[in-house]
Amino acid sequence: MNKAALRILLLSFLLCLSCSATKMPGGKDRKTVAEPGRLMYCDFDLYTQPLDAVSMSVSETGNPHKDAVNPSKRCAVAVSQGENYGCAFVTLSRAMDFTLNAPVIKVKILSPRAGVRICCQIKRKASGDSEDCPRLNEYATSSKAGEWEDYCFDFSSQNPVSNWYQKIVFYFDPGNGNVGEAWYFDSIEGPDDDLSSISLFQRPFNHPYIEADPAYPWRSVCIAAGYVFSPEETKDGNWYYYVRGSSGSNIGSSEHQTIGLLTQKAGKFNPLGKWDDYKGNPVIDVGAAGEWDEWRILGPAPCVMPDGSVQMFYKGRPYGDRSNKLCGLAVSDDWYHFTKVSDGPIYEGNPACVIYNDGKYYYYQGCWLRIFTDPMKIDEAEVVKCLEAGDGPANFDRVCVYGNRVFRLKGLDKWIMTYYGSSSHADFPDRAHAAVSDDLVHWTKVDNPRPLFTRGPRGAWDQGGIWLPMIFEFEDKLYMYYEAWGREGFVPDRDQDYFRPGLSQVGVAVCDKKAFIEWLGYEQ
Repeated sequence: MNKAALRILLLSFLLCLSCSATKMPGGKDRKTVAEPGRLMYCDFDLYTQPLDAVSMSVSETGNPHKDAVNPSKRCAVAVSQGENYGCAFVTLSRAMDFTLNAPVIKVKILSPRAGVRICCQIKRKASGDSEDCPRLNEYATSSKAGEWEDYCFDFSSQNPVSNWYQKIVFYFDPGNGNVGEAWYFDSIEGPDDDLSSISLFQRPFNHPYIEADPAYPWRSVCIAAGYVFSPEETKDGNWYYYVRGSSGSNIGSSEHQTIGLLTQKAGKFNPLGKWDDYKGNPVIDVGAAGEWDEWRILGPAPCVMPDGSVQMFYKGRPYGDRSNKLCGLAVSDDWYHFTKVSDGPIYEGNPACVIYNDGKYYYYQGCWLRIFTDPMKIDEAEVVKCLEAGDGPANFDRVCVYGNRVFRLKGLDKWIMTYYGSSSHADFPDRAHAAVSDDLVHWTKVDNPRPLFTRGPRGAWDQGGIWLPMIFEFEDKLYMYYEAWGREGFVPDRDQDYFRPGLSQVGVAVCDKKAFIEWLGYEQ
């Protein structure tokens, strides 16, 4: 065997290992999927999900009969109360996506009797049926008593839609009820929802682009994505990047969050290279004790004005307040030194993006747009709903639509908006998409099933949530800076909101400009 063939064989072997295992703390590897495209939802040893029942008692317990089919230590048991249609079910952290993998549910069951019919049902998280998500049933029959068996329930012929089904229900001997009869079940598997391999934008490396750094106190705890400005937009002809940083002893109530500035010289710009920290960071700091923004400055939304100055709309919070959505405004002529224009918030609604065009401000807040001419009179703005939840590809954005970033590309006479969404979480999204507009008011989501971008695969540093996809062009490529929550290595449930340990850092992904324009449905 020559060296090239040996190298290919070795790489293939390593790839197989990486697909079947993720790294656990302490260096131990743990198999997380039974086969490619499959995911272990619940095994009661390592992976658990909320467990419940109707007309049965259900609990976790020790495995009463370890064997070759199921050697695990723990499992679940459902005990009949004599009702004819008692059932046990798990509620997944996120709705199932069938884009890449078949809607097949596998489970191990120990039946008290042979020849008993078992029903597996998938349904939405909320009670009852809906037109979009009718409950679906598949059946099997036990062949043994008191021994573990593998069951496979294939829903492919029923064509279930993606990102709706979030409950997996088991009916044991439906239509008959024997009081006290115990049914053991374990190792519930389903299709993997990782779509990162088919995303349009791809990561050039498997680590954060910009990390939290103790060398810079204002972003010593975490750093989140913000806004990039090209030399054509900035006052001195260099590249500027406004980002949010966190400082303090750890991630929690004690940290402060502020807005800082990173720069690169135009002649030496590298979108994958190192940005220089402005020595005067942060450029917008928290207010003094007792002021409305004394605790945190979040969500930078800089707006370039016709005279070359920049107006920074931002979200602020007083100490300990995690729920308000107050907006402040600071201005700067030189892009470095900002002055807050008001002692209090100018509006009760945090900004995602602000565009100044043809004498008007376009102030985006998730699904909503406010149009005004005076930033001190946002309350009097014209209000338009510019995006709807739930009409994105594969229903991925039916619960959450937020994080607008509006921009233009050279050679394309359209406004483009990037946004992120989720089918299950209000503030832990897994996917980004785009919409287009001719007038900044009326927006149409791109009709393309291929994801623009998704969170990273399990075990990656960005495997949790992703926010604030910011796209800019350089030469013939497009670059996306984004915020991601995660932790490299093993996480039992990466769909748990802001799982610990985890933190926000900045990632980067790349796409050919031509491919992006074609993805939008246009030609250049």
